[in-house]
Amino acid sequence: MAMLGGGMMSAGPTLIAGSSWNEWVGAGILALGALLTLIAAIGVVRLPDVFSRMHAASKPQLLGVIVLCAGVAVSMWQWRWLVLGVAVIVLQVVTASAGSHVLARSAAQAEHPEVN
Repeated sequence: MAMLGGGMMSAGPTLIAGSSWNEWVGAGILALGALLTLIAAIGVVRLPDVFSRMHAASKPQLLGVIVLCAGVAVSMWQWRWLVLGVAVIVLQVVTASAGSHVLARSAAQAEHPEVN
């Protein structure tokens, strides 16, 4: 049974004893988000220049965080997790954009931005 709003509401039929559909779908979404975040981390390490690394540190990582928050919201199936996920996404969008802008400006003003 899952809480939705103020009352008890069934999350639907169970696939395996003790597990409901939202736990399985949430786990799949969480795995996708973890994969996107892993790809972003690999890009930060493997890409050649500062601008490519900055792109890998902000864009795919942000998408990974969004998908992870969606997975948690689906898996937990409660309003407070949805609100918390939205707050995390908003803060991440603001900070990732500002951080990428500061890094790009610093790299562009440096004499050798391609240096590791």
